[in-house]
Amino acid sequence: MASVTKLMTVLVALETLSPDDVITVPDAAVIHDASSARMGLRTGQQVHVRTLLYGALLPSGNDAALALAIAAAGDEASFVAKMNERAQEWGLTQTHFVNPHGLDAPGHYASARDLAQLARRALANPTIAEIVATPAITIEGFKLKNTNQLLTTYPGAYGVKTGTTDHAGQVLIGAARRQEGDVLTVVLNSPNRFDETARLMDYYFRHWLWVDVGLRRDVLNRVTAPNGVTYLLYTQAAPLFIQRWQLLELRPLRIIQFEEPSLQPTGLYQVWFGDEKKVELPIHFQPLP
Repeated sequence: MASVTKLMTVLVALETLSPDDVITVPDAAVIHDASSARMGLRTGQQVHVRTLLYGALLPSGNDAALALAIAAAGDEASFVAKMNERAQEWGLTQTHFVNPHGLDAPGHYASARDLAQLARRALANPTIAEIVATPAITIEGFKLKNTNQLLTTYPGAYGVKTGTTDHAGQVLIGAARRQEGDVLTVVLNSPNRFDETARLMDYYFRHWLWVDVGLRRDVLNRVTAPNGVTYLLYTQAAPLFIQRWQLLELRPLRIIQFEEPSLQPTGLYQVWFGDEKKVELPIHFQPLP
């Protein structure tokens, strides 16, 4: 899974660390190999956890991931054990971690499905969501640029993480939002992760959408009782995820009764697609003057 590992790293680190905490960079977190992704930490440096989060998620700094792991658990091995505990608790059954940075190692793997679930958890954290949507930042003297090119090339993109190693190939978890809804994609061992992700997102936005099929408070949605009282009909929102062509095939049905002797209205609102009932909600009745 390469450096998308760092999504789990920052989630676990934030269980014990606050973004406003200041840590001293240990020598074990400093990386001298210029070919390794790093933010440029130095031994003994005083750095805020927030800065390390940016360092781990934007340039994908392996040094930032190690510094977070050691600060949160005391040593790398203890931290990795916590990462695997969370993977089990969250139902990531096809995931196992060996390190906090994602460099190739036997037994370090994940499935696309698990990574999608992991990304959803990461995006649910406001701090992480803000960071992964940042194209570039200068913080505490570190000039950090996000490796996710889609943030500046794909309309609506807001995350989430890249990864690249010899065995993993090009990896990208992408997220984008438009009027039609949100899309989350995962590509592993891709020949061109940004192009493939953009094409996946385009396919989603062309063919799928969220639509509210509930009854709105509209003058067209009304009924008149036998006693002459007119009611406005409405339901709670009913979001439905469908392909665009299915929209014209949806069949709404209103089932309304007037109970004797008061003629009080009751009703159900249903939406059908062929023989499949997609929605069933109680109808609310508002008397009109």
